[in-house]
Amino acid sequence: MSNFLNPVRGRNENGVMTFVGYAIILLAWTLGAAIFLLVGTSFIGEDAPWKVFATSFMQFIPIFVTVIVAVSLFGRNAMTVITIRAKFSFNNFWFGILSWGLLLSAGTLISWGLNPASLRLTFEASSFIPAIAVLVLLLPIQVSAEEIFFRGYIPQTLSRLKIPATLIIALSSLLFAAPHLLNPEAQAEPIWALL
Repeated sequence: MSNFLNPVRGRNENGVMTFVGYAIILLAWTLGAAIFLLVGTSFIGEDAPWKVFATSFMQFIPIFVTVIVAVSLFGRNAMTVITIRAKFSFNNFWFGILSWGLLLSAGTLISWGLNPASLRLTFEASSFIPAIAVLVLLLPIQVSAEEIFFRGYIPQTLSRLKIPATLIIALSSLLFAAPHLLNPEAQAEPIWALL
């Protein structure tokens, strides 16, 4: 068994093919996202919940491309981009969801405790129902895409440079944070968002 940062190499896994893999992924990400947003907004308009849908869906593109690159270009098993286990661990999956939910809840409560005016409960069914549909259907896909690309593919390819694991984790974390700085909530306070 290999460790996650250094999985068993595929048949074509070298520096040139790794660069080609990144180029394919980034091209698919940018072109796919641009095409989807262009077509999507012409059909669904500028309504806020559906813009969230379009933004979330464009993150779906790299998950397919990353797995296809790992499998086709490198001749690797797709599961090696996700885990070193022989099969997916649902126990780890549910533990991760629970941990994330507890951290998010604690952060929200702390934020509300420090500044009660920062949160306001409102309800509009016309916005809420489409937003819930988007969250339930697409958020798992969007989050998986980010995790596989930024916390699977990137660290594994960086490990080929023979640099320390702590530096690999720091670099992949910065690369993970960079696109999130474009989020509206991050633009207000980019330093805090980056941290």
